[in-house]
Amino acid sequence: MNYRVILGFLGLTSALVGAAMLLSTPWSWRVCSVDPNEARGVRALLITGFGSILLGGALALCGRGANVERFYRRDAIASVTLCWILAILLGAIPFLLAEVQRAPATPMSLVDALFESTSGITTTGATVISDLENRDAIPRVIVFWRGMTHFLGGLGVVCLYVAFLGHGVGGKAAMQVENSGALDQSFTTMRSYAFSMCALYAALTALCIIALSFCGASLFDSFIHSFSVTSLGGFSNYNSSVGHFMHDPRVNYVAVEYVLAFFMALASMNHALLWTLVLGKPSKLWHDTETRWFLSLLLVATIALTTAGMLKGDFNVQFKTKPHPLEVTDLSTLSPELTASHEDVTLPPRYRASDAFRCSLFHVLSLWTGAGIATTTYENWNSAAIILLVALMFCGGCTGSPSGGVKVFRVILVLKSLSQGLRRYFRPNVVRAMRLDNQIVPPDRVLAALGYIVTLAFFVLVTAILVNFIEPDTIWDARGVSSMEKLIDLTSGSLAMHANVGLGLGALGSCGNYGQLTVVTKLIFSWAMLLGRLEIWAVLALLTPDFWRRS
Repeated sequence: MNYRVILGFLGLTSALVGAAMLLSTPWSWRVCSVDPNEARGVRALLITGFGSILLGGALALCGRGANVERFYRRDAIASVTLCWILAILLGAIPFLLAEVQRAPATPMSLVDALFESTSGITTTGATVISDLENRDAIPRVIVFWRGMTHFLGGLGVVCLYVAFLGHGVGGKAAMQVENSGALDQSFTTMRSYAFSMCALYAALTALCIIALSFCGASLFDSFIHSFSVTSLGGFSNYNSSVGHFMHDPRVNYVAVEYVLAFFMALASMNHALLWTLVLGKPSKLWHDTETRWFLSLLLVATIALTTAGMLKGDFNVQFKTKPHPLEVTDLSTLSPELTASHEDVTLPPRYRASDAFRCSLFHVLSLWTGAGIATTTYENWNSAAIILLVALMFCGGCTGSPSGGVKVFRVILVLKSLSQGLRRYFRPNVVRAMRLDNQIVPPDRVLAALGYIVTLAFFVLVTAILVNFIEPDTIWDARGVSSMEKLIDLTSGSLAMHANVGLGLGALGSCGNYGQLTVVTKLIFSWAMLLGRLEIWAVLALLTPDFWRRS
């Protein structure tokens, strides 16, 4: 094991996280002098930021003189996993130093901070904080840092290493561990590949910020939601997530929803293929089988959800804010008595087909790609819609993107394998090689895809059993629901953690959070988020004794 190179990677990770913390502090400079909460948040980021940079320098010194020519796959696996763990640990410290409250008068514990940091860095988007709009509970600057963790984790810190350092064969191994997609062979070096991916990711984020600003969102809101969308994360700075903009007269809500949907779709495609658009070769993207499947399934799922929702009346269920505002825009149609007390009145909205399509498209993309942001209480939709959304959560987006799940590419391989097996059943003497994009797919790749799907399903099941056993019925008793609701909610939460979606069902859905869960459940879910982000094998390898033995 080349420990010096690993220490060098850890040093760069620490320095990058520290620099990101320092870049978050300007958002409070105007108010931190008069607001003690903001001052505490800035102080927490400055202390942790400079401390992380110093730690990075010390680790870099320890790794000085490393032989990068002897950086192999085992070293890459250790580097990637340990760097993600280090980033999570450092990212949790500001939440503790800033004395963030996960609920009124309830400070975040160490486990709460680790959960929030893990959720941010792995771009899961689950939260333990019940009131994001209360500046006494969480300073504005910490809200921005919370969004910045999505930006760091979106493309993967490993891509930043290779962008700055190269590392030749070792860099390629690190990228392959961090990224499940096959790396595009048109890039001459790993450094050129990493720089291209960083540039593309930054450009998508910048374009999303500009587009949201044109829709009327504030610059702060535009940054936070752009970080969430381009990283396919899910953190928002509002309790009602994107649904907040529905009641803001300064914002063109319809435009915001379509802008976010557009960038969710782009972010969930293979970034190496998206780069071909920049190079003026759009045909390469369209000729990709995975992209065509993704776009086709997106259209089919959206139409199915729209049709079922309109027939079942799902779109009469509106996302609620606290306190519940009047859900009409024309107050002149109401009597003076209702207008005067409009905060206590909720009228059923009237959805048109275009509204239903937009709402369905948004939530299909949000839950499928792992973005995990919401505009309505989708968990109250009809059972067929819920099953479809859960299946999409497990599937995930395209390879080479920050989305979670098993990825569309693996699903395609397994379906093609099943089709071949059916043909072989009635034509046993006919042998056909599996082809994808005019290339023969080796049998071991199909087995690897099937193995990963089965493994992920196994971990989701085991985690669901554990948390259902550990978690008491307190939350669900308070909600006045049966134990079956607890089973559904925690099982959906297990899937949401492993697929890096964040949003589950019921108590863990669009109006809930993970703050009331027990310490053990939060630790299990944090572990599940890391497993899902690094696609299981890299994390499990470090727990194998043989991995650390000399070869």
